[in-house]
Amino acid sequence: MNSDFKSAMYQKSDDDLLNIVSIDREKYQEKAILAAEEEIKRRNLDTDKISELLTAHKEQNLKEEETQNQSVSKGLRFIHYILDLFIVYALTIILFIFLGIFISVEENSNLESVISIFGFVGTFMFYYIYCESKYQKTLAKYLTKSKVVLINGEKPSQSEIAKRTVARFIPFDNISFLLKKTGLHDRLSDTLVIKSN
Repeated sequence: MNSDFKSAMYQKSDDDLLNIVSIDREKYQEKAILAAEEEIKRRNLDTDKISELLTAHKEQNLKEEETQNQSVSKGLRFIHYILDLFIVYALTIILFIFLGIFISVEENSNLESVISIFGFVGTFMFYYIYCESKYQKTLAKYLTKSKVVLINGEKPSQSEIAKRTVARFIPFDNISFLLKKTGLHDRLSDTLVIKSN
């Protein structure tokens, strides 16, 4: 068994070994940690890096905890949802009025249904991705002085906001924040909604 751990640790990178004996220690059995420590000695790795990793890990955890403490209430999240949904519907209606001038569709046709669905989804995606990636907030979040951040408190990238927005289409996502303080789309994209200054 010990030789299995030794051979496994022999194949690990230097960074992996340092992580095993520091920040990921609780994920490993004691024998695996001992094998990692032996491999670190065998490779003559700088053990000062271990304390640097631990310090950085603690700082990251403190940042995340501080950000979590600033997250907004479930009630405010519900207000965001209702206001933003109203805004998206209004923008979609404006889009259809504009498109109605240029496109004539027979009433009750399948094409009308398809255009309606794509119009709403497109407006929804554009609204959230544009607002949250550019300003970190939608109009509802602006009105309630809230913003979207990564769990470490930093500004999300456009791809992280796109992931967050796509996750909103998961069934029951729109009520998932009523069960927990963060919605499903928050957890999947490692984001939070916090009070902005």
